[in-house]
This record gives sequence, C-alpha cells and structure tokens, in this order.
Amino acid sequence: MENQKVLGVISAGKAEKLLLDWANLPVWGYPPTAECAEMRHNSLKRMLSNHREIFSELEKQNVELVISEVRDWLKRAWDAPDARHREWYLFTARYRYESLHGDDQLIPDVPDVTLFEAALYHLQRNTHRMQHCPNDACQQPYFLKAPGKKVQKFCGPECANPSRQESKRRWWAENRGKNV
Repeated sequence: MENQKVLGVISAGKAEKLLLDWANLPVWGYPPTAECAEMRHNSLKRMLSNHREIFSELEKQNVELVISEVRDWLKRAWDAPDARHREWYLFTARYRYESLHGDDQLIPDVPDVTLFEAALYHLQRNTHRMQHCPNDACQQPYFLKAPGKKVQKFCGPECANPSRQESKRRWWAENRGKNV
C-alpha cells in the first residue's frame, strides 16, 4: 500500500511534500522591494528545482502566476473555517492550475490527470490532517498531522516548546508548595 501512487501518478509522500512546500511559500510583498524580489526569486527557484516535473508542462510566462495563485488558494484552504470553504478553495486551486496550464478558457471536460491534480486529490481525502501551527514565529506554519494522530496542535517540537514551557510555568506557579 505504501508504494501505491495517487491516481497512478504520484506517491502520497511526494504529493504532501509538494503541497506543503507550496502552501508554505512566503507571500511576496508589494510594492516589490529589493528584499522582496530576492525572496520571490529564491522561492520560485526552490519550487522549480524541487518540483520541476509539476511545472515542466507550463508555459514559462505562466509559472510565477500559477505558483502564486495556487499558493494563495492553498493557504486559504488550510485556514478555512469549515469543510465547505476548504473544498471550494481546493477546487479553485485545481481549476486555476488547469486554466493557467493551457488557455484560460472553460475546461470542457475532466482533463487528463496531472501530478498536481493527483496531489490535490490526495489532500482532499486528508483534509482532516490539515493544520496551521499557532506559533507566530513558525517558518513553515502549514502542516499535516501525522496519520492516525488525533491531536497535534503544533508542527513540531521546536514550535511546541514555548507553549509547553509556559504550561509548565503556570502549573508550577499554581501548585508550588502543594503536596501533589
């Protein structure tokens, strides 16, 4: 089962890596400053080198637009208040990718399976795992809970440590001197 590919084209692990990398791309500020332009350039370069098979079919002039639009829809899906909104945002990400992939016309029928569509298909079956790390300093705030894990608030131990330390400090302040 581990080696099985989503829609026959991409492994679940690669699908998750792609979508996490994409959702965690920084938003490029406007008006573009030199620092912003460098961040944008580095982010695009990293996405294109780490996931070149996803973007190989896109026209060169559409790549930045596709990456930024899909990133925005993925972020909205991750932060959606309910399942209806989340599904709509994921549908819109899929549709924008497909429409920018070819021409910006109405897609007349279900298109051929792409790596991106298979990755989103996998995500839509795992929306219960989509989380946003509450640590404001987190560099990669969008994550997927480990499969089978019911509760996972933070993306990892580094982000959980400040909260854990505060909880211990509160407990100690409330229970210091009590025979526990």
